[in-house]
Amino acid sequence: MSDVIIFGGTTEGRKLAKFCGEHKIQTVVCVVSEYGEMLVPESPSVRVIRRALEKDEMEALFVAEKPSLVLDATHPYARVVTENVTQVCQKMQIPRYRVLRKPELETKEQKLTMKSVKNESRAEITNSVVAVNSVTNVDSIVTVDSVDQAVEWLKSHEGTVLVTTGSKELAKYTAIPDYKERIFARILPDSQALLNSETLGFPRNHMIAMQGPFSLEMNIATMRMTGANYLVTKESGHAGGFLDKIHAAEAVGAIALVIGRPLKETGISLEEACQYLEPFGMETISRTITLIGIGMGAPGMWTVAARKTLLEADAVAGASRMIESVEKDLGEKAVMKAYDGKKILDWFEHAPQLRKLAVLYSGDTGFYSGASGLAETLRERQEAGKDQEIQLEILPGISTVSYFASRLQIPWQDLELESLHGREAKPWEVLERGKNIFLLLGGVEPVAEVSRMISEHGFGSWLVSAGKNLSYDDEEILTDTAENMMNKRLGDGLWAVIIQKKEK
Repeated sequence: MSDVIIFGGTTEGRKLAKFCGEHKIQTVVCVVSEYGEMLVPESPSVRVIRRALEKDEMEALFVAEKPSLVLDATHPYARVVTENVTQVCQKMQIPRYRVLRKPELETKEQKLTMKSVKNESRAEITNSVVAVNSVTNVDSIVTVDSVDQAVEWLKSHEGTVLVTTGSKELAKYTAIPDYKERIFARILPDSQALLNSETLGFPRNHMIAMQGPFSLEMNIATMRMTGANYLVTKESGHAGGFLDKIHAAEAVGAIALVIGRPLKETGISLEEACQYLEPFGMETISRTITLIGIGMGAPGMWTVAARKTLLEADAVAGASRMIESVEKDLGEKAVMKAYDGKKILDWFEHAPQLRKLAVLYSGDTGFYSGASGLAETLRERQEAGKDQEIQLEILPGISTVSYFASRLQIPWQDLELESLHGREAKPWEVLERGKNIFLLLGGVEPVAEVSRMISEHGFGSWLVSAGKNLSYDDEEILTDTAENMMNKRLGDGLWAVIIQKKEK
């Protein structure tokens, strides 16, 4: 007997299976391919059935397993499976939810008119959308309603075709004249799929067996390798790498032939599905938020522990600049671009499928960092009885002051540490005590302004060392007296400054 039956084979199905395994929920996952089975995470509580089930087989399975919940996370184009699951669940009065991936974009303002196959004129496409301004050549996109329509269109257009719609409907492409020479197909690395493709007459060197989603660069390379004039794709949303395929076609001057979603569906999100699953769990899985100081940000400035934690996380949050600095390491990780601790915690709270969140901060987490604010907010929420399962970890990084002092080849243990970034302070009061000072500055010409302030208080002969973009290739470091620095225009933004008494 099983608590839950999942019809999967998609990214969403795999993530749901992982969630069930972690919560020790007795689960049956139904997939149709060998490769789909391989992607389901192994767990004692998760069992996989690998074959296409007819309606009577579904009914027999439900009778044997007696599930309390059925989740349909099949591909949007698997209409027959969805219809059968719906009908059997209705007949047997078993709660069933359709788990849907979000379309690439959802708002009317973000829809782009495309070229319609039916009338060869631009028309609004409701099921397949692309971001405004993301595609410059609108006429390079053609939309159809089905693979059959795509085949008919290709019959009347010469040129090489890269098909990325999978192996199940490859037989339809054999109706295209000279298909053996014209068609290249990217399919899953499944032995049966390769065998079926060969049986249909497709040459082995025209079969590209790889698992996606694929990056923009990979799509471009594949299209150039095959010499494709056309790219056939389904509107598979973000998880399916839809926009990267569209952009790749545009980059090589090819036409993207887009098969729109069969129909608009209603359902629940992956996050909502996980919330429905939680009551079936035998134990609560702890969740971890790790606040990571990434040092100055440049490659090589991370600690080994910080890098390891990032790679193991299934979600990453931080200001846009922080996220951009680790873009190549994100993979399939969930991403939240935000600096506000409350927003990050709210997002993590409402995504129960996520287990390990890495929150990135520049410099060190203990030196004028937003990490303290998030940590305090989490403690307050836990005292109020919320987020009890969340464990907090903090990893330090190389601070701005330690890095800058090392570049100036001076010790920093005697420096007074202060920040004027968004704050008011009186640095001359520190200098009056004979102490050197480190400052974080921000705003309009902040170096000139602080140099002017201390010069007016009698410290014009003291040395001001200013650093910007520290650790990066465009790092700037300049040292001069305060009197001279107040007349220099070094630029706006965030600067690190060390003020020290000039040696005689």
